[in-house]
Amino acid sequence: MLNIHFDEADHRIRAPRFSLPDGQGGRVSSGDFYEAANLVLLFLHETGCAACRLFLLQVSKRMADFAGEAARLIAIYPQPADALREPPLVSRGEILHLSDENGAVRKNYLDLMADDLVRPGEVMLFVLDAYGAPYACLKGEEPDIPAIDDLLAWLRFIGIQCPE
Repeated sequence: MLNIHFDEADHRIRAPRFSLPDGQGGRVSSGDFYEAANLVLLFLHETGCAACRLFLLQVSKRMADFAGEAARLIAIYPQPADALREPPLVSRGEILHLSDENGAVRKNYLDLMADDLVRPGEVMLFVLDAYGAPYACLKGEEPDIPAIDDLLAWLRFIGIQCPE
């Protein structure tokens, strides 16, 4: 996966806010985590994607590492919320599963980067600090297991930054 980092000027702005439905009739907002947790946004393929399911399985095995970096993980799918009623067993309760059926949130996050940097259908993994500032985006055709270490490295980097 290609690792894209945001520069110091980008850290002064907040990433796009969102409020998306989950599969249980509720909504989750990025503001729910403001000043409380770093966020890892996983813009994945549909829930049936084998590569995405394997990635989530491997992520779930590292949840203690993510918790140690004060991070919450949110998987965002291009499917209706009804399709998320049964999230992958490996990540129930550990990773929030949200619907971005019309792709508006994905587009807002794409707008943070150069127009031709991410192709349609590619997976994007964003790392945001607790104030919503973007630090990194990993992108590729499929999520890969080494990306988990990259995400954790970005979270550790955020943890050593001066908050001013």
